[in-house]
Amino acid sequence: FQLINFGHPAYDVLYLLYLSSDIEFRDSHMESCLQHYWSTFSTYLEKYGPEDLKYGYTEFKADVQIYKSIVFVLATTLLPNVLSDIQVEAGGLLALHNLQRKQAQELQDPNKPSSKEIKRRVIGLVEEMARENII
Repeated sequence: FQLINFGHPAYDVLYLLYLSSDIEFRDSHMESCLQHYWSTFSTYLEKYGPEDLKYGYTEFKADVQIYKSIVFVLATTLLPNVLSDIQVEAGGLLALHNLQRKQAQELQDPNKPSSKEIKRRVIGLVEEMARENII
């Protein structure tokens, strides 16, 4: 996903799930994905984390709820670019300008499959966040 950094585990897994799946998948599999992520992550945390760290699945799930609003904003901003079939080179002085123009162009065509999918996925995110009282 183009970025290597140290991030919060809740942010990392939500970033993956919200950019790579739709509401139907998350409704059916979110909990099992979070449990699988935690079971893998916690083995590394136990092996390499500080000895006095008190961070379990309960704290992780609470952090998932906190990070949902942050990842929602990020996902709705990035989904048009991630799902687009028009590619723009990153970087340079006009990079943001070019990205915004590309996104507008992409969404203007109501018959384009990628435009339909972008809109479906963003609507799904909004519905999910509203249902969970996050927005």
